[in-house]
Amino acid sequence: MFLFLFGFACHSDEGGISLYYNEIPLFILITHYSLTLVAERIQKNDLTLLPYYNSQKKVIRFKNVYLQLNNNMVKIETTHKLLDDEISTLRQLIGKKINAIYCSGASLWSHSNFYEFNDTINLRIDKKEGFIAISAIFDETKFGDNFIKININQVKDPIGIKKNEEGNLLLPLIDLHIYPEFIISKIEVYGESYSEKSENNKPNPYWKIEKDNPGQPIIERVETENILLFYSGVNRRFIINPCGVVPWLNVTFDNEMIDGRLKEKDRKLKYKIK
Repeated sequence: MFLFLFGFACHSDEGGISLYYNEIPLFILITHYSLTLVAERIQKNDLTLLPYYNSQKKVIRFKNVYLQLNNNMVKIETTHKLLDDEISTLRQLIGKKINAIYCSGASLWSHSNFYEFNDTINLRIDKKEGFIAISAIFDETKFGDNFIKININQVKDPIGIKKNEEGNLLLPLIDLHIYPEFIISKIEVYGESYSEKSENNKPNPYWKIEKDNPGQPIIERVETENILLFYSGVNRRFIINPCGVVPWLNVTFDNEMIDGRLKEKDRKLKYKIK
């Protein structure tokens, strides 16, 4: 990768590049894919015509400005991907009917088809074929972003809801009937894909990952697969989207709301199942 600064070029591997002004670090940002360099208060007359490269210290010096190559960048992968069994469970739903969603509790919004479930949700399949239970687990990335994993299981009885001796479901119970029945024609899986970077050059680092790797730049690559979009025909859809620290499982049948959620930053399509 090449960096051009006022007509000069230097080569960097995938480690990192540091920019300094009068021995003071200014800004560093490099990934496998892009390099951004920002230097404030640097004027053209600060630069000599010929850079000096010190191969031992891996420093490219221009006069008062020099570039230092960092080969010790800490790279972290924080990922949640659906298991093969979970993908298989979703695939088996194609052509099946969902006629209700069971849960132990929810917040309901009267102005739209929006439901905020606070526990495992259970999709009732064709009445006699049991349920698909979907639950969410909250966690955080190394830099404090929400990181939510989902679990998908096929079960005989709904999870989180008790029964009496006769086998009847007991309260608390949210029974959201879906009418007309929703015949699944396609399922799309979405998630987030982004990178979080730290120069890790502050006197008092904040994050544990920074404290554990003093002075080393850090890049964390985050990947999730936790949003399910169900189709019935062309225009009928509903989405299951985990959110917050509870975490809630948000469900809506409103196409405008669905499109808005899918357009949020870093959201990407991961699978199409049909």
